[in-house]
Amino acid sequence: RKEVVTRRLTYDLKIIEKRLHILAAFAAIFKGLDKALKLIRSSKSKKEAGDKIENEFNLDNEQSNAILEIPLYRLVSLEIDKILQEQKEKLQEQKALQVILGSQKKIWNEVETEMEEIKNKFGDKRLSKIKVIESTEYNAEDFIEHEDVSIVMSRNGWLRKLKALTDSDSLKFKENDGLHSITNLNTRDLVAFFTSRGMVYVQKAFSLEYTRGGGFGEPVQSLLKFADGERIIKVMRLDSSTTVPSKTKTKAKDQKAFSFEGSSKKINEFMAVSDAGYGFRLSIANLSETTRSGKKVMTLKGSALMIGIAPVTHPHLVLAAENGKALVIETKQVPQLTGLGMGVKLIKLIDCKLAGFKFVGLKEKITIELEDGKTKEESVKKIPVYNRGGQGVFISKRKKITNIL
Repeated sequence: RKEVVTRRLTYDLKIIEKRLHILAAFAAIFKGLDKALKLIRSSKSKKEAGDKIENEFNLDNEQSNAILEIPLYRLVSLEIDKILQEQKEKLQEQKALQVILGSQKKIWNEVETEMEEIKNKFGDKRLSKIKVIESTEYNAEDFIEHEDVSIVMSRNGWLRKLKALTDSDSLKFKENDGLHSITNLNTRDLVAFFTSRGMVYVQKAFSLEYTRGGGFGEPVQSLLKFADGERIIKVMRLDSSTTVPSKTKTKAKDQKAFSFEGSSKKINEFMAVSDAGYGFRLSIANLSETTRSGKKVMTLKGSALMIGIAPVTHPHLVLAAENGKALVIETKQVPQLTGLGMGVKLIKLIDCKLAGFKFVGLKEKITIELEDGKTKEESVKKIPVYNRGGQGVFISKRKKITNIL
């Protein structure tokens, strides 16, 4: 309060001093009014008149401008008395302010006086009542309606969010496009989009806009920040209501589990594989919502792409290369990474890429998709179980393999 009072009084003093400066000029001109008028009449411009007045009466530019702008009637006898009276009053105010500002005691007296005035004016009893109540925390998600929805992804990257889909045959797609996947989930769940660039984009299901009418949806690139050529390889649901015991020595007592398409099991361990034949197991139980820029889950070198991420469901894994060779390895031979990485070599590839992989039982059969669009069934028993890093054996010699179904 003392600082405020001091600044206010200092400001008032400056205003008074500025006014006294102008009043002094008026008083000086009154004593030589006839001479001043002759100087003004003989001048060709306002600047010339101002210069002559400044030289004759020993004034500055601010004072000469004030004289040139004042109406002449203000300089007659009766008006000059008012000017001189104002000058006298301002001088008294100036002296009073200088006395207060020159004494710390007087400044404190001024503060005390003003505080007493405030007390007398506003010192009534408090009208509002202050009570201590229990605070209630609200979570915005508590107000989200539980609703089953379906996320439909097309092969060309068009995303649709629909009310729970009952008839997939009714879906229509753009020309040269088709169904990639349908993910059923609840509005309170998270949905994870894994891409060929080794990225994952996690969004809240309720934050995605519904697709109206019979539309094709929105390009996923308009919702998420994709790089050139990046495409969706897998869509997963993170069930917010399901947890499984943690097998690792982490602080968390349990972990969230993913519901995977085509499986009723809750799984929290997955395997990521690149077309360069590298892969690793990972836990994505602690995956949370990301920004539009996503999060890196797999390191890729050169032109390598992530071709899939799948739940670890069996103790064996079959891998098929484009050149027609296949290899079965034990799942336990693939290490689990806790951080970002490229993984280990699962299969040795020579002048080709990995076409696909699948977790299998040794007594099962797999279906391989060939380059001509046809499919071929193969028994897993016919594919030897090797250590990881081997080349495998041919299961298709004439036609390239494009995928394992």
